[in-house]
Amino acid sequence: MKKKILTRTLVAGAVSLCLALIVGSTLRLELPRRIVSSLIWALPKLFISYSSDSELNGRAGLQGTVMNFSGEPIDGAYVSTFALPASAETTAFKARTNAAGHFVFRNLEAPGSYELGVVAPGHVSWDVDWIPMKRGRMADLPAIQLAAAGRIAGKVVDSAGKPAPGVDVEAGPPGWYNDAQANGGDDIDIHAGVTNTDGTFVIDYIDTSGLFDIYAMVRDKEDRMAEEWQEGIRVRSGHTTSVSITLGPMR
Repeated sequence: MKKKILTRTLVAGAVSLCLALIVGSTLRLELPRRIVSSLIWALPKLFISYSSDSELNGRAGLQGTVMNFSGEPIDGAYVSTFALPASAETTAFKARTNAAGHFVFRNLEAPGSYELGVVAPGHVSWDVDWIPMKRGRMADLPAIQLAAAGRIAGKVVDSAGKPAPGVDVEAGPPGWYNDAQANGGDDIDIHAGVTNTDGTFVIDYIDTSGLFDIYAMVRDKEDRMAEEWQEGIRVRSGHTTSVSITLGPMR
């Protein structure tokens, strides 16, 4: 009895969510697209459909469409998939999306499960695992929507106010530099850039919105160092955050 009640609850929840998406889309009162996408991919098995494909010859297939949150297809996205559980001998299959954002894999093992990852310039990387494969069937995935990545751009000048070329500029989560000094920083996600001859720099493909700390440093031929630290720099998905950095004197 408990299993029947649980099954009915899950089915009812899935149906309610689908109706909410349809009605909300019609009335333009739907949840933000990112939240909707997250809900769908939190329970992918409920939204994956399977179709016949004469080219599979008893193997399995996987296909889908990659787009941004404006609903526009992303051309040239890099898509990869591999069987789970993975090992050193696991083969990764790779493809790129076409102008319509579509990709397809065939000749996959079935039954089994696969992990899928998507990377596209200017967007946040995306992945999902344990996609079930069925022999002789093509797994048709829900739309994969990528968020636009954030970026930090700015200029670094020395203590005299002159453009500072060749400066290493690194951005990470709040307090990352102290953590790196204490623990080595192997597990800290750091985004980096180097200033040009005019002191400008760009740090691209920041895949997390929120606050960042920035550390800028350069050494001269005598191994003296000039540095500067800025905290609480807010980065937003799809936006460029501008910063100005003035280095301290060489020491």
